[in-house]
Amino acid sequence: NSVNLAFTQNLFNHGGCTTRIITHACRRNRFSFSLSNMSKDEKLHPETNSFGKSAVDVNVAQKVLHRDENAIHFKRRKIAREGFKNLHVVLDFDHTLTSSFTVGGERCHECHDIIHNIGVACANAGDDYDDEWTTFREEIDRMWSDAEAGLHSGGLREWWERFNEIMVRHNFSRENLILAVDSANTIMRPGACELLDLLKRNNVRTTIVSAGIHDVIEECFKRRFGVDLHENVRIVANVPVWDKDILQGWKGPLIFSRNKAEVLNALGYCSKDDFMKLPKNIILAGNSVGDVDCLHGITHECNLTFGFLNKEATDDSSALALSKFQENYDLVECGKDADFGYLTQFLSMIENQSEH
Repeated sequence: NSVNLAFTQNLFNHGGCTTRIITHACRRNRFSFSLSNMSKDEKLHPETNSFGKSAVDVNVAQKVLHRDENAIHFKRRKIAREGFKNLHVVLDFDHTLTSSFTVGGERCHECHDIIHNIGVACANAGDDYDDEWTTFREEIDRMWSDAEAGLHSGGLREWWERFNEIMVRHNFSRENLILAVDSANTIMRPGACELLDLLKRNNVRTTIVSAGIHDVIEECFKRRFGVDLHENVRIVANVPVWDKDILQGWKGPLIFSRNKAEVLNALGYCSKDDFMKLPKNIILAGNSVGDVDCLHGITHECNLTFGFLNKEATDDSSALALSKFQENYDLVECGKDADFGYLTQFLSMIENQSEH
């Protein structure tokens, strides 16, 4: 698909066939439905809810690029009609729930950046920045250089395995982890707190799927964001194994940026036996093409996907990235200040609908 920032807003209004079939294939099930029975008014107003009232503010909707407004409209109506009890929200953590850049323009630390900066964290706490942490940083830097040079024969998996092994070898402690989190520049993406609060208020099943570090994510929520995750939230990430607060190893399976579906499948998210118990619908948000692959590891019928392209499409490279995003996500928002406004407004509409 060629990149065209204007066509998505006008595509449906140009007319076309009256029936469109949308087919979603999950690894273990297939689901299809038709839009032929939609009224003309419903088709021409993809941003209205079942009551004909505006579901998404015009200013919010204009920032978001649509892959197929007709399909998106049907997905939204299905999700809204079947409500929160049939909804599963799947979220990436680094640069999705968190911002990609700070207010001052610095790139926000991801989970592994936070650990990498342990020496700075110790210095900020008044501890000695000794040879141990100098060596630790040098090993991590060398590992990153090897990855950039294509020297990892084991691919992405090897990068994660080496990082985990270095942390164990340097006797990384819980105290180190907390110091590192406290010294990070990581902040939440605008609207993320409101989104999580809405999901908590309505007890919506939520899975945070990250190739980062489970305990770093937990401490970020508690210490940096002041967010109390509700009991229906599960964090699927790399889990440290501690002994007397010293890191001893990692609980499997290893999760990295390209095997999220495989891990979710191994954890039972794509079980035929549980199909009737699992929510039918998924809303997924991520910041990479790999995040969309999570859908292949979770049994469901219908999905609405939202991608954060954390840059503007101003050159050939970023335009190509946008093209790939639009091939894989239903909705895409570009830029460093992209927020959760679209999703929170849509979910607020469902919440208001359920109260009446």
